Amino acid sequence: MEGFPLNGMYVSAHASRPSAAFLESDNDDLSGVYQVINKDDLVLEGTYAQTFDPNVYTLFDQEGNTVGSAHLAFASREGTNGLLFLQLNDSEVVLRKTNRAPAFLKDRS
Repeated sequence: MEGFPLNGMYVSAHASRPSAAFLESDNDDLSGVYQVINKDDLVLEGTYAQTFDPNVYTLFDQEGNTVGSAHLAFASREGTNGLLFLQLNDSEVVLRKTNRAPAFLKDRS
């Protein structure tokens, strides 16, 4: 079963934060990397892997610990519109997909 394409950029409908970017790996293993910038401008990064549900992904931190999940409830055919339910650590947020190309923030230090 094939799900919606997760690759892309997601933003909050209420403000500029939080935002999330997801980039699929070049492998066919339905995994990739993500970056989330929360409402406090804290940058969270890690990897993700698809679950048995093709629209639900498990999020891992950089040490490989499970830290949340992402559920892509809807995505347009062209991949420029969608709705993502993101659960990360102890917070949950709904983000809208704005682009199928992710934008990652480089290290600001």
